[in-house]
Amino acid sequence: MDLGLLHSFLSVRVKQPLVVFQSDDWGFDRLGTLDAFNEFQKRSIMALKGGMATKDFLETEEDVSLLREVLTERGVRHLGDNAAVFTCNAVMGNAHWDKIRYGGEGEFVAENVVDSYRRLHGNVDGFHALKDGVSDGSIDLQFHAWVHLQYGAWQKAYNEGDRAVTMGTELGICGVESTWAKTRMGRSNFLAALDWQCKDEGYISMLNAWKRAFLDFESVWGVKPTSFIAPAYIWNKQIERELGALGLQSVQGLPYQLIPIGRGTFKRKYRRMRFNPHGILYTLRNCYFEPGEDYSKDYVAPCLKRMESLIGWGVPVIINTHRFNYMGVFDPDHRSHGLRELNRLLGAIRKQWPDVRFVGTRELTTILSEKSAEI
Repeated sequence: MDLGLLHSFLSVRVKQPLVVFQSDDWGFDRLGTLDAFNEFQKRSIMALKGGMATKDFLETEEDVSLLREVLTERGVRHLGDNAAVFTCNAVMGNAHWDKIRYGGEGEFVAENVVDSYRRLHGNVDGFHALKDGVSDGSIDLQFHAWVHLQYGAWQKAYNEGDRAVTMGTELGICGVESTWAKTRMGRSNFLAALDWQCKDEGYISMLNAWKRAFLDFESVWGVKPTSFIAPAYIWNKQIERELGALGLQSVQGLPYQLIPIGRGTFKRKYRRMRFNPHGILYTLRNCYFEPGEDYSKDYVAPCLKRMESLIGWGVPVIINTHRFNYMGVFDPDHRSHGLRELNRLLGAIRKQWPDVRFVGTRELTTILSEKSAEI
């Protein structure tokens, strides 16, 4: 049996097909400005490759509005008729490149996510478009990160003269790949923001910053977060426990959690879709839909096939789909492809399961909590 499906099993079954889209990286400044990105690609000995690494610019109003049209119009659903919903997991800040001085004694400095929109786009329309999506029911905003960067490792790499990191700092691009990251962190980049050991210098400061960010989420994004997804699916028990004390109700993830144990090594802990002893629900992503990765592949058919088994078992379908699939700053055709494939998937779901109910992670947690209480 497929391990991912096996670990989706619930002690509580649902009769009506439930479908959740969980999408990461909203508000995240991975690639800076288009000019800076092009300069990095021209000068770097490790040019970025692949859809997520090269298309994932900070969203614009047009990006968000076109996505919401697919979720609520275009022959799929109309406003007010249980529109398809995206759980958009958002960051609270990004690296403040103008103020950061690596190599010194200063603290890491983050800019407010609203300022990131203003700096990169000259306006905050993309930010407001996401908040408007909450109002019409097409967007469920949840907490992803304080910043989507393991800045302690980034600073060390900069101090040691890593060329990619030096250039990334100069141009304002944190989505770089480097040999330093590969040899010291076991990853190609620095985006696993919670890949820290409790003994690491700066760990307590980082932990406190994340707790403040979780508490401040509502003041920035307009809604109180109830769910959390760790960048790169790497986190330890402490951050989960600390956020739980602040009101966290569910943790998003894959069928396994990667717990950092140092120098690029991780303990893999398998999870089931269940409530832990503290009442926090683990929601496991059990379908994969990333059409921007390879235009020649069909991502719809495998997703539907997997859904058949899940729905047959009474398990909610939780689809993993990242922001980059729907971004058009660099390439509008890339965005068009992602939205077209999403529209095709939604249409196929509606046809195969006419009684389907699209919900966000917030609503899914409430539904499963109520069903669990009935047992």
